[in-house]
Amino acid sequence: QRIASIVHELNNSLSILTLQAQVLHKRGNLGSTLRESLVAIQDETTRMAAMVESLRAAADPHNVQPRPTDINMLIVQTLELQKPQIEQAGIRLELDLDDGLPTTEADPRRLQQVFVNLINNARQAIEASPDSGRLVIGTRLVEAGNSAPCIQVRFADDGPGIPPDVMPHIFEPFYTTKTGNGMGLGLPICQQILEKHGGRIWAEAGLRSGASLVLELPVVEVSADVRHPHILVVDDEPEVARSVGEFLEQEGFRVTTATEARKALTLLDRTKVDLIISDLSMPQMGGRQFWIQVHERKPDLARRIIFSTGDSSGKKLLAFLQSSGCAWIEKPFEPGELLRLIAQRLSPEPMHRRQEVAEAA
Repeated sequence: QRIASIVHELNNSLSILTLQAQVLHKRGNLGSTLRESLVAIQDETTRMAAMVESLRAAADPHNVQPRPTDINMLIVQTLELQKPQIEQAGIRLELDLDDGLPTTEADPRRLQQVFVNLINNARQAIEASPDSGRLVIGTRLVEAGNSAPCIQVRFADDGPGIPPDVMPHIFEPFYTTKTGNGMGLGLPICQQILEKHGGRIWAEAGLRSGASLVLELPVVEVSADVRHPHILVVDDEPEVARSVGEFLEQEGFRVTTATEARKALTLLDRTKVDLIISDLSMPQMGGRQFWIQVHERKPDLARRIIFSTGDSSGKKLLAFLQSSGCAWIEKPFEPGELLRLIAQRLSPEPMHRRQEVAEAA
């Protein structure tokens, strides 16, 4: 309780610092020196927030909230969040994801916390070794005789590796070899999260160089009567995508978000989606082009797209919406109207089809 109170107060102060730094950064009359100082403040605030989160997580019993989770999809989403840091470090990323992985009951937020920590550890190891630069993330289904099958996820880098004298201590709380960077809580927290899932995590030394962190999760079968429709939200405004996603999750849906149409197509290649909510006006690939790509790959899913738009008054835009057979909703939309459209599109026989049949009769 005491740690929770401290974390609450620290987060309030950090939020104020972050917001004020952003306000100042958006002013157009700042010199280069002041801008660099503000960037430094923002970076340090982010680092402090991560440290506070580590303290909170270390004191948290890690009660998991399981729901149907696609591990491959979760890895792709996590990498999307980590893309700027990975590219800045010049890391060659290789994915070896088993397309045959079953969906399992797990807490995606907790597992994403684990993935982020392992990716950051690998990135820091690679940055510390001038001759390295490769990170391989792989998944596979492991059958263990009479035991329940497990999903195994491996993060392998070609950095300097883990020294033999350090290896026995890496999961000890507050043990760290990072001078001035880190509190030694990352891996212990990962271990606690995996244990709460009934899984485990361990480290392996590379055959030539580098290290691998391996985690295993037991496959918990998703019961058919608790399956929740999976909705993909596509919007180039991250805050809009996040807000819509949070609202839908509260309503009991499984939600995946993407901020680019091309990334959404990649996600669709890796997982089953029941319905898409997509912005119409997006850079690089707009809603119309996105619909064409979805229609070519998954025609049935193309009929279960709900477009969100700030202006549907244009003749060409309206013609497209009508010809595509997709539903659309004006921004800002009423939550009840969005839920009504979702229910309509997820019904076995869409409402607009029933109306056509009735009129024909």
